[in-house]
Amino acid sequence: MKKIITLICCVLFSMLLLTGCAAQEVNLEDAEKQQVEYNVNSLISLIVVELPDEGADGTWTAYSEADREAQLNLSEELWDEMQTKWKKENNLKIESQGVYESAITSYLSSEAENGTPTGLVEGLSYAPSEDGFTATATLVTDVRNVEMVVLYDEDMYITSVSFNPGYTVGENMERA
Repeated sequence: MKKIITLICCVLFSMLLLTGCAAQEVNLEDAEKQQVEYNVNSLISLIVVELPDEGADGTWTAYSEADREAQLNLSEELWDEMQTKWKKENNLKIESQGVYESAITSYLSSEAENGTPTGLVEGLSYAPSEDGFTATATLVTDVRNVEMVVLYDEDMYITSVSFNPGYTVGENMERA
């Protein structure tokens, strides 16, 4: 009888623990979600590839090596000008130049392994984080999809951008 009572208590306790693991939602208003989506698209055009103009054939164009060199070696004055322009025109707020350069470096590492993205999976996913939330966009490449994870703080400043390849289970087993 003691074993049955112990077993029932363990099952109930396990159920209570699992209810605490329920997915948390990020409570963003529609206007904020639209702004985040616009910011992510702006980041894609700033960091990843030159997006086509309206009416173009829709082909994404990789930045040249000279463009990349310029992006990674911005003067402080030019960085301040760009930040002011982005905030004014797009309400795009990046915490620091280091965050921007780190994002480009992360992307270049991902591009070397996965190739240049050719498209974007529709929709973003949101998750809470310690000081704000993350927005994740999925970029499509010829090799595998790559997740672009954008970390926002509570003031809607971008504090981190990373590019994470979506490895298959087989690839993960090989890498282990």
